[in-house]
Amino acid sequence: MSCDLCKTPKTIRTCEECGKEICKQCVRYSEREAFRFLPNPSPVLQNQIFCYDCFTDKVEPEIEKYQRTLAAAKEVIYLTKNYKGIIPTLRKAKFPVQVHKHVDRRDAIMHMAFLAAHEDYNAIIQADTVQKQLRNEAYQTSEWSGSGLPVVIDIKKFERLSED
Repeated sequence: MSCDLCKTPKTIRTCEECGKEICKQCVRYSEREAFRFLPNPSPVLQNQIFCYDCFTDKVEPEIEKYQRTLAAAKEVIYLTKNYKGIIPTLRKAKFPVQVHKHVDRRDAIMHMAFLAAHEDYNAIIQADTVQKQLRNEAYQTSEWSGSGLPVVIDIKKFERLSED
């Protein structure tokens, strides 16, 4: 047995996408945690072990797309249920987004923002986050969940209205 890429006599792994035998130096790994906010990852992203060709052709474009969406999610406007101002809404989602089992509030908000940005929305309105205390005898931790309605708002008009 030899590596299909570099032709060394050792093979350790098999590419989960194309089935090529690859050595330790040629293997590329993809972690499922890297796409943790993605609602429905493609079947390619379910695999973890790739050869160089499959990784560059199939996984790297998905990573770049995920990173662009994550950057857009950081720009999503988050408005809670307590916001009393006028929101110039252009388009609303049919259903609110809901996220569960996050370690902190910021992570839950970021997940909601990612889901909104993934569907090309630029704001979340009527948002709410809830903390749940989990106790295991003397050990205590929190679990956060949240919900909100993704919308597209007129940002320029929103900024003018919020200045007044």
